[in-house]
Amino acid sequence: MAMENPSMWPQLSAKTAGNDAQVSEQDCELTNPESTADATEYRTCLIRYARADCLQLATMMLEKLPPELRELVYQFLCIEDRPILVGPPYHSRKYDKEALPESGLVFPSEPHCGADVDDDDEEIEYEELVSETPDGRLKRDHTYKPPSDMVVPGSHIFNPRYMGPTVSLELQKMYYTSNTFSICTVEQAIRNFLQLPTGYAMRKWRDGKPPAMPKDLILSPSFLPGDYVRNLQIRIKAEQLEFPGVMDITNSGESQAKAEQLLGSISDNLRGLHVPSLLADAHELRIEFVIMLETRTEEIHHARLAPPHFAKLLPAMEETVYTFKHERENCNVRVTLVDEGLSPFPLDYTDKVTWTKAQ
Repeated sequence: MAMENPSMWPQLSAKTAGNDAQVSEQDCELTNPESTADATEYRTCLIRYARADCLQLATMMLEKLPPELRELVYQFLCIEDRPILVGPPYHSRKYDKEALPESGLVFPSEPHCGADVDDDDEEIEYEELVSETPDGRLKRDHTYKPPSDMVVPGSHIFNPRYMGPTVSLELQKMYYTSNTFSICTVEQAIRNFLQLPTGYAMRKWRDGKPPAMPKDLILSPSFLPGDYVRNLQIRIKAEQLEFPGVMDITNSGESQAKAEQLLGSISDNLRGLHVPSLLADAHELRIEFVIMLETRTEEIHHARLAPPHFAKLLPAMEETVYTFKHERENCNVRVTLVDEGLSPFPLDYTDKVTWTKAQ
């Protein structure tokens, strides 16, 4: 194939630099919408142009590259070397809502027509919570949302509006079979991730309710992550449990009621793993259950071989752990304890919770 004329490179470089400067200027306007009346129009145009460019590139790749080369491209785009955080972002912080959701099921909304940008409900985010360390480095806070460079299920590279249905399907198959996904036992995040079509991850949820779903975001046949995932990390959020020995006797009844509600919520959330395709023995599956506890200072002297909350938590876990440990073949189950009050490092508790069939 003939090479480009070398004399053209300075022109191309200058044009690229000019485009970068223009985009940077428009980005500044977009992050300060009150400074311009055109911010909304600019946002709409930006999304439409991005969709058109991505779709053109994806179509060209589909036409020109054989499946083997496309797989190499997909591996570069979507395979992470760390667990991917999905669902409500409580992976590294205590669940802070007083009332636990009572509903155990989320029902998908009826798909509707329409592919307008306003209907797409997209947001363009440029800012992260960034602080400067004493040595001058920048530290990004990922407590309330995944890192900006993490490929999450709602990323545009999986969106059929950007990539077309064929490339979107091929990418998602690679993504869900190759990565590890970390989910918390809150707000039915496990069910919503495994059992809803992937288009729901590309929309904004409000108050835990599934959004209206445009038909062009749902692949045909419907693509469910539970049919493809091979590696899961389930973070059991139990930091709110209190040890009976240090409960205030004046409100022990209230504390006990809250504990029972929390344990019931954990058990119900874990049942979201009981998906027929996930329980089938057709492929190898790895699940790590990460127990998140918070042993307080006054409780530490009570902890001997196990945290004081551990015995209370076991009944909420046993059905799910037993099912995947003993009733499903080709499944590797690991249990880890994270409790900074007891240890600065995660502890392997697999032997303490993997019941035998007789038990």
